[in-house]
Amino acid sequence: MVEHAGASLKEQQTSYVNGGQRKRALRMTKDGCSESECLKSNHEEADTRMCVHARVAADNGADHIVISSPNTDVLVLLFHHRPAISASEVFFFTRTEEEHADLTRYRRP
Repeated sequence: MVEHAGASLKEQQTSYVNGGQRKRALRMTKDGCSESECLKSNHEEADTRMCVHARVAADNGADHIVISSPNTDVLVLLFHHRPAISASEVFFFTRTEEEHADLTRYRRP
């Protein structure tokens, strides 16, 4: 399953996955999958792990970062941690669907 996810990435893309039962952190590229030591953490909530991921991504050259979550808690955490994230652009993506509207929104923290 992990190899399949990496196979759908473009040449210059990298995807990171963290959490699960064994608290592993994985780095996926078009070429394959490996463990990422810099993303291992004991954060129980995904809300706080997202900020760690954003910082590590920026430290590794990502200049545009999008954090996606339906929780406003993540936006508040992102406002707090934004100065430590060296990317030039960080966006918060949230989406709720109602019966007659698509409320997709991007925010800059």
